Amino acid sequence: MAVAAKGSRWAQRQVLASNALFADLSTDRIAALAEASRLVDYPARKPLYEAGQTIEEAFLLVRGTARRFASAESDDGKMLDIAQAGQLLGLAELFAGERYLVSCQAISDCLVLVIEQRALKTLAGSHASFAHALLAALARAHCAVELDIAGRQAGATGAQKLLDYLVTLAGDEITPAGETTVQFKTSKKMVAARLGMTPETFSRCLRLLTDSGAIAVDGRKIHLQHAALIERSNDASARRLAFPRKSRTNPESGRRSPSSGAVINLCGRQRLLSQRMALAWAMEKQRIASVRSSVRLREARAQFERNLARLQTLGPKRVPADRLAEVGEEWQSFLHLLFEINTDLPQSGEVFSASEKLLAACDHLTSGAVVLAGTPEASYVNLAGRNRLLSQRIVKSMLFEPLLHADDATPAIAQQVRGPSIDEFEKNITTLRDASQSIPELLAQLDEVEGQWRRLLAILSPDLACVLQRRQLSAISSEGERLLRHLDTAVKLYERLAR
Repeated sequence: MAVAAKGSRWAQRQVLASNALFADLSTDRIAALAEASRLVDYPARKPLYEAGQTIEEAFLLVRGTARRFASAESDDGKMLDIAQAGQLLGLAELFAGERYLVSCQAISDCLVLVIEQRALKTLAGSHASFAHALLAALARAHCAVELDIAGRQAGATGAQKLLDYLVTLAGDEITPAGETTVQFKTSKKMVAARLGMTPETFSRCLRLLTDSGAIAVDGRKIHLQHAALIERSNDASARRLAFPRKSRTNPESGRRSPSSGAVINLCGRQRLLSQRMALAWAMEKQRIASVRSSVRLREARAQFERNLARLQTLGPKRVPADRLAEVGEEWQSFLHLLFEINTDLPQSGEVFSASEKLLAACDHLTSGAVVLAGTPEASYVNLAGRNRLLSQRIVKSMLFEPLLHADDATPAIAQQVRGPSIDEFEKNITTLRDASQSIPELLAQLDEVEGQWRRLLAILSPDLACVLQRRQLSAISSEGERLLRHLDTAVKLYERLAR
């Protein structure tokens, strides 16, 4: 049974005053409503109310996550909504009848403000601005239902449903550049059920949105990349990125040959991954976010191998065969060093050197693809991709310096890599900005890149690299991750221009 939380009416007043729905109420009205409410703790999986139950109280979710669902023969029922903190649950039902039409259950441990329905109705009938706030909330909920129905009737793809849901979580206010981070408060399986898809389909949709550049996934955190959410047409008009369903009459329509920009981005991602794997290895060895570092290392390896297989299918007119073979050879050496040695762990100097050799081979491949493309737009995809890899190469050099010292290797090699990389990054971003004056979205995204670049530079200290603590190295890695997301979006924008 749910247990009332300890506290005075002061707590109820604070909850009401901090909620947008009650923000315009006077102190006296909030105090009166607080007298008709109580705070209640609901443990995970505890029902707040069930379909058919008489409506006597309203439930304002203060903390935690709850789900509303229509009863069905299955255990889970039909998911209608995943409610977050601040939401007044079942708002329409409170004013539509005498009994609940659906059920509500706590997903996680929840703190709920339970308000007498009679007090809420009395307030709505006597206070115009509160009634208007209720009407606005009902209208938003109604619009969401209509869009959901329209999407299902129109056969909207799973990727489109997921993107629309993420944008709604972000508040529907998407600026021209930058990113907004949303977090799933419940399992991805539960979110998939809310969107009417299987967990497997949900995972495929996440991958599709990631490959499009629209999002970056970090566990339950999803980073929406604003600039990548907008597509510009040939007539210069802009619209939200869309994922239409493939034509049944022409199934090959979804299998078009990749653009020159996409090929160069694919090649360039290999050089990025060479640095990502080395960076993750260094973090894991220093026990910096060890579990996440191990996951990133495995994911980067899998992605490198997928990309390599994809590049091998494109043919010599798109990708130089001899340079691709060179990448394959260096990859086998790097793979053996990082993943297949059964004796002692490799020395840090060996890993650092191998990552640089693989980088050189991948860079050689990318420059060859640029030559085959033969367009100025292709060169800008490459240039933006160079900055993307340089950001991770710089972070890699910082994380390796303490390891090189510990292994009695030469830490100067890391500094020798870092200095020229910083200089090249600065030069490249100036070139990209000069070439993008007529494209507002690109300029806005480059502003985001530069801002994050300055934040990363501010915490890099070559003089202290040998004595940096894990906490400081973790901060450098985190800033580098944010910079990478901004740069990845910039590369995607240049890719779209290089058709």
